[in-house]
Amino acid sequence: MKIRDQVILLAAAGIVLIGGTVTGFALQGGGARAGREFAETVQANIEGDRTTVDSMLDSEKEKDKEPEQGIKIEFVMSEGEKNQAEQEGEDEDNQIAGEEQKIDGSIQLDSQLEVEENQDVDQERLPDGAGNQQINEDGTQKSQEQQDSGQDLQGDKIKNPDRNAGEIVMLFAGDVYLSDHVLTAYDNAGGIHGVLDEGIRAEIEKADISTVNQEFPFTERGTAAEDKQFTFRVPQKRMSLMKEMGIDIVTLANNHILDFGEEGLLDSCKALDEAGILYVGGGKDFERASALKTMIIGEKTIGFLGTSRVYMDVSWAAGVSHPGVFSTYDTTWPLKAIKKAKEECDFLVVYVHWGVEKKETPEEYQKAMGRAYIDAGADLVVGSHPHVLQEIEEYKGKTIVYSLGNFVFGSSIPKTALLKVVWGHGGTEISMIPCTSSKGFTRIAP
Repeated sequence: MKIRDQVILLAAAGIVLIGGTVTGFALQGGGARAGREFAETVQANIEGDRTTVDSMLDSEKEKDKEPEQGIKIEFVMSEGEKNQAEQEGEDEDNQIAGEEQKIDGSIQLDSQLEVEENQDVDQERLPDGAGNQQINEDGTQKSQEQQDSGQDLQGDKIKNPDRNAGEIVMLFAGDVYLSDHVLTAYDNAGGIHGVLDEGIRAEIEKADISTVNQEFPFTERGTAAEDKQFTFRVPQKRMSLMKEMGIDIVTLANNHILDFGEEGLLDSCKALDEAGILYVGGGKDFERASALKTMIIGEKTIGFLGTSRVYMDVSWAAGVSHPGVFSTYDTTWPLKAIKKAKEECDFLVVYVHWGVEKKETPEEYQKAMGRAYIDAGADLVVGSHPHVLQEIEEYKGKTIVYSLGNFVFGSSIPKTALLKVVWGHGGTEISMIPCTSSKGFTRIAP
């Protein structure tokens, strides 16, 4: 695998590349204690041999203690640019910071993850979050309307079936939230050109597959989560922006998709279904949230999975009959899903929501988890949640991108990038297209 023209591409935008391939396992300090406790709680309540993040960390520490030399992405900004960035979108940025610090540092759980029998998946036990069923509290079955809101209409998506897929171009961007800044920029311009510049739109148009992390629900229903200071949602009529952006697939596995409860999540699923945009990492139940979704380009099948290690409450985890996200606090089921998915596709992408907000270096568990995903069969691991760029790691000829930052968000974090992956008979080429974002407008860095 080649990291193509990294120095040239990133230096052109005032970005410095440090080092090369990550050769060892480094202790970053300040680990995610709450996350570890969460994982241990999950493990204690699921039968059988469980592979947890902590066990992986212990193993890595013993067998690999070489110093880290990762590819770290840094922006070099003038003092004037720094001051401008700090001023733009200050309210939104403070909103995010307050919420994410709460999530990353002190997840409090009053109940343990429950499990129940599932006869459809290896006759084993599956997590069911808080144990919600597809029935109402009075014992009556949920209405057809309630069930239809989460109906899965998605199968494989066939794109350019007649094309000679000697090389397939995939484009990955970071977090998307259609904030007031973004919607105002779109409305003032009268189209997506007010949100994305011509260069980015051209890159998306040339790509066979374009993907993002959708960090909000499309809904006007539901009740805002009581245990969150800030909650996000966008009216379903704004789905047209995602279509105009040229997005083919999104991951819903994050800490905002259930901001307005199950109704918000299910409304999002329905809206994406109707728009013809694939989604992974969340859904009406565990089976849908953990499902592999594929895109067929020529004769090649590209697969996608989505998982989250950041959410507010155990009830957010999808269960046997309970809407939610595909949890990776315990890695057992994600690793099983990856191994199975690899048998069904030629190239497998795994999204994961992880890390610490605004921290530019990955946590210990991110390193261990990303490598475990690769070992299980992933060809590419793409991370989100920190809202800032983090380093890229080459591991066993595969790539782990720890965070791509905010793509379309409207906050005061300007630094972001597009990840371009060209995969074909000659192997995989990775390149980064540095971008900046402010006042709801994202452009290729000059």
